[in-house]
Amino acid sequence: MYKFVKIRPKNKQNANGFWYFVPNSIEQVQEHFNKIFGQEISAGVKDKIGSIEKNKHPETAWRYAVDITNRFSGNPWVVDAVNLENAVLHNRINDFLKYGEIYLADGVQQFMYREDMFEIIETVESKMLSYPREAQFHLEEVRYMQWDVPGFPKGEHWYAKIGNLDVRDKEGNMKWNTKAEAENAAAWFCQELNYKTYFVSKD
Repeated sequence: MYKFVKIRPKNKQNANGFWYFVPNSIEQVQEHFNKIFGQEISAGVKDKIGSIEKNKHPETAWRYAVDITNRFSGNPWVVDAVNLENAVLHNRINDFLKYGEIYLADGVQQFMYREDMFEIIETVESKMLSYPREAQFHLEEVRYMQWDVPGFPKGEHWYAKIGNLDVRDKEGNMKWNTKAEAENAAAWFCQELNYKTYFVSKD
């Protein structure tokens, strides 16, 4: 079984909170890394390959992390990417062994839970490694942004997030040339999520 908890800050009683996966074994830590984190790595590698000739700024969090490492290492980019990937997985396994509990977001984030600052407001168990999704994603909750990273040219593309989810369009794209395109993608994304809403099984 896979355990998910919804966490919110104690000083924000009206907040909805965010879902995190709580692995119960090293195998589940690795499974999350391969299935969830792996999607972010793949997107980062694709981002790097697509920018080699144009030398554009990073458009994914993973490529940005590898690029920063690569600035100081003198290694080929792919070497730093593999080393960083291994280091993240190694650190997650070590944290699991050290603390007995780690909290993993639906992406790259690892959350450090502190009882004095946060509270768990809901717990769900599932037979699948699939994060709970709740109904009613609203367009007014979508945040639109462009990359603005010191040391790199200002981003040309637009991105969108709702809660801790990256907005994707019908083709799976997570970046668009104009804000209007990002808004159209967000409208479809919210409608699709609300239509296909599910809670993971509590059986």
